[in-house]
Amino acid sequence: MKIDFEGRTYNLHYSFRIGFLYEQIQQKPIDFVNLTQYDLVLLFYCTFLATLQYNKVNHNMSFEDFLNWVDDNGQEKLVVEFTNWYVDTLKQQSKLITKKDDDEEGETDPNS
Repeated sequence: MKIDFEGRTYNLHYSFRIGFLYEQIQQKPIDFVNLTQYDLVLLFYCTFLATLQYNKVNHNMSFEDFLNWVDDNGQEKLVVEFTNWYVDTLKQQSKLITKKDDDEEGETDPNS
């Protein structure tokens, strides 16, 4: 998913940093079973911050500033696009992990 911020376009970047940022702010892990609208927007905020950090953009955007940015860039439509991107990304990550686990099970140890 591409986002425009301060005159530049970035591809959202998925990383484990998103979960760390979320937990740092909420003081608890992401609860996907009981996800609220606030949790979802906060997850988007953490993904946004992680993307800026990944791209070495030095910016201390507050959550309030992020909400203003969302308001100016599509509001609910943008949040829905993020949600779809995030779910698709999690599915891809799950497939990669499953494939890696399957590949490792098929390997034999030459030392055994």
